[in-house]
Amino acid sequence: MELKQAQTSQDLQLVEQLYDQSFPDSERKPFDMILSMQKTGNADILMMMDPDFCGLLITMKDKEVMLIDYLAVDPEKQSRGYGSRALSLFGEQFPDQPVVLEIENPEGTAPDSQENRRLAFYRRNGFSVMDYTVLLFDVPMKILVRQGSICFQEYQSFLLRHLGSWALEHIQLTG
Repeated sequence: MELKQAQTSQDLQLVEQLYDQSFPDSERKPFDMILSMQKTGNADILMMMDPDFCGLLITMKDKEVMLIDYLAVDPEKQSRGYGSRALSLFGEQFPDQPVVLEIENPEGTAPDSQENRRLAFYRRNGFSVMDYTVLLFDVPMKILVRQGSICFQEYQSFLLRHLGSWALEHIQLTG
């Protein structure tokens, strides 16, 4: 498997289709915003290829933090290790940089809920849960990090650098 930059209109169409299918409206940024961030070098839109398209990995990045904004595997190809392989390949590209991601807070959900399965998946892949929860655009989220840690102020500053000051209204520390 390889991670390939999505660049052609056909590539971006495949990614956008899986993106729309995989994430609820409340958690999706406008795809045009992601495209704009890619053009400025503040994001990567990566395709999982084995040898055909099997998933996506979308990041926001700068010199200090690498955030995996979205990770999704084609539903017909799930449970075959693609997500873990993508995280491993991605980690090899940035071995010394903290990799951050956000997941829906699993607290209060059933042990076999999708939220708890997602948390277990990321823990198996080397991520640690930070000791705070955020309300991100009205969705309670846990922050996970591989290769270090990130305090709320660093996380908030990162999002402000990439999303602008309007994001302040939509990022709150809850616990």
